[in-house]
Amino acid sequence: MLFIVPGIIFFRQATIDFLRVRFLRGLKNYMPEYPTENYYKIEGKALALNPINSPLKEKHCIYYDLSIQISRSHKGNETWNTIHNSTESDSFYVERQEETLLVIPDRKLRDPFHMYYQYWYANEPNSLPPSLQNFPEAQNSKSRFVYASLSENDNVLVAGWLGQNPESGSKQFEENPRFPLVVFKGNEEEYKTFSKQQSLKNLWLSLGAIGFGIIAFYFAAYPVLKKLLKRLFAQLL
Repeated sequence: MLFIVPGIIFFRQATIDFLRVRFLRGLKNYMPEYPTENYYKIEGKALALNPINSPLKEKHCIYYDLSIQISRSHKGNETWNTIHNSTESDSFYVERQEETLLVIPDRKLRDPFHMYYQYWYANEPNSLPPSLQNFPEAQNSKSRFVYASLSENDNVLVAGWLGQNPESGSKQFEENPRFPLVVFKGNEEEYKTFSKQQSLKNLWLSLGAIGFGIIAFYFAAYPVLKKLLKRLFAQLL
């Protein structure tokens, strides 16, 4: 039964990814004359409000997520365990033509950043960015670095609730309970492909976990239940 629980979790995430893309497809592309207090999507350039120093790339960024993982082998199976993780993000602007809109992600509620991750393996030192070679873990041939980021001037897709700053009256994208804010490095078509891949991955993980749980229950719990039922019927008869 323990395997069925993560299976349900994976299925729930696959459903969320599917519904998010479906909802985004129906959103209007934002135009300057559109009113606030509604849902829109916009594609443009990302501009930092308070630039963050990336630990990986020697340039300012808006968001990054870095994990250092160690490879462990058990009975011929390799697994990757995370030994270090650092992530940081801040509000930023999305610029399209002559208009800039503030984007305020609230990662305390949920992570709105959807990114492809890059992998660097320590046993391939020539492929490591110079900044990663400074990490002590880079000396371990069984380690790898997993990294995603949103940098200045990257093309970005933002979709969500367009509100209004109560003080300045300026428009801004912000979190809303009904439809979580989406920030993706790329355009809408690339995001659809990304979400489809994530949804299928979670769906297969869900089916695998649930299937394994059913098989494990059959071979482990079923014989015990069968004996208990026989004893119960014997007592009743």
